[in-house]
Amino acid sequence: DEFGRLLRGLNCHVNIIPLNPTDGFDGKPAKMPNVKTFIKRLESYGVAATPRTRRGLDIEAGCGQLTQTLEKKEAKKASEGGGGGGTGRS
Repeated sequence: DEFGRLLRGLNCHVNIIPLNPTDGFDGKPAKMPNVKTFIKRLESYGVAATPRTRRGLDIEAGCGQLTQTLEKKEAKKASEGGGGGGTGRS
């Protein structure tokens, strides 16, 4: 209800994005009946909301997954490259 009160009277629309699976986080997406209840609660405050369709899961490009993939690549580069940063002088 706090979220509904916060947004009441604002010209806004809430996109409800399902949680996508990522390594290191065991959370699960909300079940559709719970999402519908949440939408009804928001609507009772005059706030429009839409559940979004999950996309990109098959190529690990869903919301939250791209960041995780990039972080893994950067960590791997750093561990393989040793960090660099030297001047090249002896």
